Amino acid sequence: MSAQSTIISCGGILYLILVIWLATQQHPPPESFYLLALNLISIFTAIMMIALFLMNKPVKKIVSDYIFQLCKVKISTATNRTQTA
Repeated sequence: MSAQSTIISCGGILYLILVIWLATQQHPPPESFYLLALNLISIFTAIMMIALFLMNKPVKKIVSDYIFQLCKVKISTATNRTQTA
């Protein structure tokens, strides 16, 4: 759980800094910083989803077994096609 919190908080740090900057300074921060902050939140949310997938062993095993099964089917059909040709 702490890894998930760390990943999400990494995405929101810049936004928090921008909010504090806006509240304390007379000049607002550049608007491009807000775009960067939102992009970081999106990127770190995607990284968190990948981390959740990697940490969930039953789901990872189900997906890997399914992928290996698909690869076997594709390899066997490709082998059958070359043998019949």
